[in-house]
Amino acid sequence: KLSGNSINQGKLARIINIIIDKNQLAVIWRRLLIAGTRFPDTLGMQLLPLLWGVKVLLCDDTTVQAGEFIRKIYPLLDKNNKIKTQGDSMKIMIKK
Repeated sequence: KLSGNSINQGKLARIINIIIDKNQLAVIWRRLLIAGTRFPDTLGMQLLPLLWGVKVLLCDDTTVQAGEFIRKIYPLLDKNNKIKTQGDSMKIMIKK
């Protein structure tokens, strides 16, 4: 179990960062977004960098899950992360 103590949280954060940096499969992004939506105050906060990745937000296979994730996590964000998320979303809308 990777939730609970700070050592396991550190391991989980490293795993998530590797996945965010290296993954190219939409199915993995989708599953992470679903899990982050289900647990926004814990896993969701660790998955926040997914919202800043254009490929995740533009992919047809992940747009619905990304929208659900944003709806769940947005109220939990601090002002700086809200501004960053809004800015990145605007860039994507312009690209489409």
